[in-house]
Amino acid sequence: MEVALLCTHVHPAAVDGAFIQANAISELCRWSDASEARVAGLLAKLESLARTEPMRLRIGLILEGMARSWSDEQFLGRVCTPNEFGEQFQIHAAQAVACALWAFANEWSRPEVCVIRAVMLGGDTDTVGAMAGALAGAQHGGNWIPNRWYQAKENGPGIGRDYLMDMGRQLGALDLLSVDPLA
Repeated sequence: MEVALLCTHVHPAAVDGAFIQANAISELCRWSDASEARVAGLLAKLESLARTEPMRLRIGLILEGMARSWSDEQFLGRVCTPNEFGEQFQIHAAQAVACALWAFANEWSRPEVCVIRAVMLGGDTDTVGAMAGALAGAQHGGNWIPNRWYQAKENGPGIGRDYLMDMGRQLGALDLLSVDPLA
């Protein structure tokens, strides 16, 4: 798995963040059900898999925040670096991954709320929202995504909503064991 990450991530902390996100998704895809305790167990496992101190520290902070019922603001104040305006911003991979995991850990049973909560954390909203959506999708599939999220998307021949949804269906049906990587 780690070798596949090197095409987009080269800094050790970025590789570690992508590695943790990929491991979380891999684990969630195998679950038939979840619970708060099971999510905490997943976080503990991810903490042990983390290879860099920033990632390990932030996963530990997620666990601490869950145990102490931190607000999102309390969590952000401990996990993220303030930007030049004093606002918390997920500029580093460990921060962005931690924010996505935080949203999932707090809203694992409500995937729509999970993604909205991730975006409402502010900062790098498209990245954190996409990562939280990937976690929610791994746990719940894609049927929970509200139609209203699709309706506002541009749509035209070869671009837009219908094209991307068709591409997603094709990717979902792809049998990776039958693909010749050298073809």
